[in-house]
Amino acid sequence: MSSGGSSQSDDGPPPLVLNLKGLERAVLRIYGWVRGGDGDGSVLFEKVAIGRYHEVFLAQCFPKSPCFEAIDSPENAANSSPMNGDSAQWECIIRFSREPESVAKLQSEVAAMSVALRHGGLPVPSIYAINFGADSANEVGAQYIIMEKLPGHHLYKLWDDLDLEDKKRAIEQIASVLVALSNISYDKIGSLCCEFEEPAQQKNVVGPLLFADSKDGASIFTSSAGPFTTTQDYVEYFLARHCGEEASFEDALDIVEDFFKSNADRSCLQPPFRLIHGDFDAQNLLFVGGRSVGELEDLKLTGVIDWEYAYIGPVYYLYEYPIFIQDTWEQDPDYDWKTILRKHFIRSLIRSFPRGSLGRKEVRECMQKEFVLEFCQRTVVHQGVSLKGHLGELLEAFVTDAQNGTGRVYDGRDNFENVRDIESEDETC
Repeated sequence: MSSGGSSQSDDGPPPLVLNLKGLERAVLRIYGWVRGGDGDGSVLFEKVAIGRYHEVFLAQCFPKSPCFEAIDSPENAANSSPMNGDSAQWECIIRFSREPESVAKLQSEVAAMSVALRHGGLPVPSIYAINFGADSANEVGAQYIIMEKLPGHHLYKLWDDLDLEDKKRAIEQIASVLVALSNISYDKIGSLCCEFEEPAQQKNVVGPLLFADSKDGASIFTSSAGPFTTTQDYVEYFLARHCGEEASFEDALDIVEDFFKSNADRSCLQPPFRLIHGDFDAQNLLFVGGRSVGELEDLKLTGVIDWEYAYIGPVYYLYEYPIFIQDTWEQDPDYDWKTILRKHFIRSLIRSFPRGSLGRKEVRECMQKEFVLEFCQRTVVHQGVSLKGHLGELLEAFVTDAQNGTGRVYDGRDNFENVRDIESEDETC
């Protein structure tokens, strides 16, 4: 889900054919509700992004005018003038599904956003309206979510131009998001869903874990499993699902079982489980400011977007270095400043909790990354579908490395031997 992007992709189904008049009526109803008026006005639609699975539009509401216009590309938008020369009085983002998606998956995404906003206090877009119908009951012609437009630029567009101090500010605020999510806890591993006890009372509960699946490696659909009550059940389910027919499966399963047996006392693998963003990366973080890029204000996080396939999982998998500061390449030219930022990330996490607290203990345990857990999550859970045909050799290599003690958590220069950094920060903070 995006609340303000501009990425373009031609991959996927043909562009949607939407009933824009029906969409205008839906937007103006919200416009009236937000303004406390009757919702009279006109709407300008601009398609700002198209990806494999979604199209994203910006809707701008103007004072009442006989003019109605739809812009289907940024190129056309550049040649268009605002209605009657007025500035938009209100804006929102609309994300459409290019093909019908699982209603349970879409509802879970909305539930995760609601929980992150209400219980985590995170800058997440408010949801104004949804229509997940894929039939005649949907007057617009496609499943959609209408949400708040948040200010800011995607971090990946700013990152290379930021100096080290601004990068540190970004890392501090990214760490604070994970800390906020660590305070949202549940007793099962799965996906959030909504239950209605009374017409006006909504309760978010953990249902089966929803995940992207494929039979042919091309078309993607949503499957479900669980919910799971232990981290071991979660890991072993996906190991069996994706690797159960591989020659090394039994050896791999023995390694996983031995790992959990010898780490039974690690709190980071036990309940309570936490809300985890499904794609917590620079393209889904919005920032404003940044003195090193000529802005007058300090860099500030303004949005955490795209909660697709967010789930409830072990806190171990919540606390992870942002991928853009990981040590994954031995010849990385940015090795020096990434090392500084990794230490700053650990420091930011640890300082968020009092000395001797469970929260600080969890950070220490989570940031001491384990080869077995990382292989199972990254290779099997997250890439088991896309790596079909290659899992046999990968699993065989995993077994060999685990048995010989040569497994590497990451592939960079240091392999993140950061236990001393964690202990040092814990003692000084």
